Amino acid sequence: MSYRNSKWVNRNQVIEYIYADLSKTEESTEEEILKDLEENYNFNQQTIDIILYYSKHKKEIKNQVQPLLKENWFFKRLPVIDRTIFFAIISEYTLIKTKKAILISEAMKIANSYAEFKTISYINPILEKILN
Repeated sequence: MSYRNSKWVNRNQVIEYIYADLSKTEESTEEEILKDLEENYNFNQQTIDIILYYSKHKKEIKNQVQPLLKENWFFKRLPVIDRTIFFAIISEYTLIKTKKAILISEAMKIANSYAEFKTISYINPILEKILN
């Protein structure tokens, strides 16, 4: 498996894990996520690190995105897939320093596959502003 494919699999695992966490009635704590990862998943360390970064920095990431949303839009009311994309991409960028262009391209692929058409248009400009 090539390095690129390996990164893509890891990113998919991150997206799936964060999406599942956000889909719960109540989001998991850092401790619950760490325990869950140790007991139930066989992710590589890079994937675990990105998920743990997300769990520790949820509030910071929300605070980065919120001011960039349209008036009367609230982060917590965005579709789960949109929030997942923001959490995963910003976490990877901050922690791993993956190139901005690669991450935005990957975010748009995910959005085009899973997000609502009307929300796709704001993901790219927000990530452009945050990933600097």
